[in-house]
Amino acid sequence: MSVLERFMDFAGHSKLIEIFGPEGAGKTQLLLTLISEMLIRGENEQVVVDGARKFRPERLLELLTDRSLLRNLYVERPYDGQMAYEFTLSVARKANYRSVFIDGFSQMFYESRSFLNRLGLSARHLSIFASNGGTVIVTDGLSGMGMGHPLGSAITDPYIWTRIRMERFGAIGRLVISETGKRINYTVGRDGVKLIG
Repeated sequence: MSVLERFMDFAGHSKLIEIFGPEGAGKTQLLLTLISEMLIRGENEQVVVDGARKFRPERLLELLTDRSLLRNLYVERPYDGQMAYEFTLSVARKANYRSVFIDGFSQMFYESRSFLNRLGLSARHLSIFASNGGTVIVTDGLSGMGMGHPLGSAITDPYIWTRIRMERFGAIGRLVISETGKRINYTVGRDGVKLIG
């Protein structure tokens, strides 16, 4: 079973998933692993929104055996919360994509506080997209309060279907579904994230 299949099974085949945790937990690497496996499986029309501005195509290329698969991937780099809002609105209206991956979802809005009110609306747009059959997986860091909540959770709570916390303890980490406490261990390496157990 692939990492993608195991992850989706672990998440209860939810269509709107938020992965959150501290920096260095492996959130972006997990996202890249899931994207590469969708592309390898032949699922076209994937979009990556680089809210954290950390997306490096070369990291994805390390996971892909066929570079031509990248033609099925669209990368969006919103420069502020308004642009991010407009993108999520277009996704909800047109649904041109099968899957949307957003690295640093809330971060796009927190960097420019004047767009913070758009965060909840954007989460709602993504929820509409997921309700229509699309898959949405977003990553977020932890809030500055140090309470283990994802950044922006007070605003996005009504719209996120499944929250998964990433905790890393050296070489092995753990994914925990916030709502149920269900757990699975993982490792991170140059060949991506592997789910174990």
